[in-house]
Amino acid sequence: MCPRSTTACLLGVVLSSSPTAALGQAQGASDRAREASEQAQEASDQAESVDLEAIRIPDNLSIDLDGRLDEEAWSLATPISDFTQQYPVEGGSPSERTEIRVVFNGDELFIGAILYDDPSGILAYQKRRDAGLGTDDRFMWILDTFLDGRTGYFFEIKKFQAEAFFVWNSNPTPSVDTSLGDLTARGFRFDFPNDVWQAHLSYREFGNDYDPAVGFVTRNGFRRVEPRVAWRPLSDVSWIRRFSISAQYRRLANLTTGQVEEEQWDLNLFGFDFEAGDNWDIIARRQDEFLDRAFEISDGVVIQPGQYANWEWTLTGRTASRRRLSANFNFTNGGFWSGDRSQVSLRLTFRPNPGISFSTDIERNDVKLPEGNFTVDLTRFEAAWDINPWASVSGNIQYDTQTEIIGLIARARWSVKPGNDLFLVYTNNWRNLGGSVFDRNLETLSRGGSVKVNYTYRL
Repeated sequence: MCPRSTTACLLGVVLSSSPTAALGQAQGASDRAREASEQAQEASDQAESVDLEAIRIPDNLSIDLDGRLDEEAWSLATPISDFTQQYPVEGGSPSERTEIRVVFNGDELFIGAILYDDPSGILAYQKRRDAGLGTDDRFMWILDTFLDGRTGYFFEIKKFQAEAFFVWNSNPTPSVDTSLGDLTARGFRFDFPNDVWQAHLSYREFGNDYDPAVGFVTRNGFRRVEPRVAWRPLSDVSWIRRFSISAQYRRLANLTTGQVEEEQWDLNLFGFDFEAGDNWDIIARRQDEFLDRAFEISDGVVIQPGQYANWEWTLTGRTASRRRLSANFNFTNGGFWSGDRSQVSLRLTFRPNPGISFSTDIERNDVKLPEGNFTVDLTRFEAAWDINPWASVSGNIQYDTQTEIIGLIARARWSVKPGNDLFLVYTNNWRNLGGSVFDRNLETLSRGGSVKVNYTYRL
């Protein structure tokens, strides 16, 4: 993690072959960025691309990964600083200067970045090793090792992708004749993750007896197809980054009988992302489900077999995760099995200091069916402390009024070195015999602990 500051961020990457090219990109946005970029927009549109030359350093020169660019090796490299914005104004001039240098020897590639900014404005909440940096200021780069200008594209502007899989497991009961289709999982996926237009198509089948030795499957004996298309144009409005409209279809059928068990249309009618990182979406969802047997959804409320079709509407919003206090809000109303449901949920996350976070979730479901009415409330609290990049502790406690069970899970992780981890996990479940979550008449249902060790052996 390299925050924006006048101190250099020094990164070392070990490669198996000589490096050929490197591209760097500093990303960030602020209110003053737009003002500066508008003044230089015309000039930057006409600017030519700048080559970044990686300099080979003599074998007798060494580099310490200490966050400073004061070794003699760095003086051999010519820095580039002619960067442009991606957001909020694509192609605009940045509000702060960035300098990138690249050197290499026979085994390693070194990238040195100096990111000039006001240190008091640095966002740096994340301390955990190999974790996502969506909440923080960060430095990213791409290695174009094929020199084709496409293979190294990152996220939504990367090239078209196609994947396929076929996984087989042995027959768990050799005395029973089982077909290859029942013992396998197979499928394919196509992705077109462009900046404005995005498309996706996936297809998969899971046999009735497919049981992987590692991991698990949530469902067997189904066939599913799932296409999606989205349009996300940039906005001309100063305080809106982009709009979004999308449609996704999902069809799930029984692999043996061919019966369509679930069919869903998910339509994002209108969404927009603010320049500050917040966003809102209005979603319509059409759900068709076939129920082959009755089930009790709540005490004394039984849903009968049959075909069910419903529409529901959702308003969802979230604030940018870079904020010290961030929120996610969701309101849904519409059909639910044979009746209607209204759902409201809210998640708040507070990050008082780097590496420390507290979150709480509150959800309420008000369900009205011909078979009976009921309400379900869910409350969850989470806490996490990343002591340093190698050690962290986290916990989660949850209660819902349907099961009246309070569940606790706590975990400690120690990364001895990359690929070698030690996990300690503790769980406890209580049933609340009182009338509410605040009436603490608890009965212990289960309690347990476990130890997990990950060890990686490198050849």
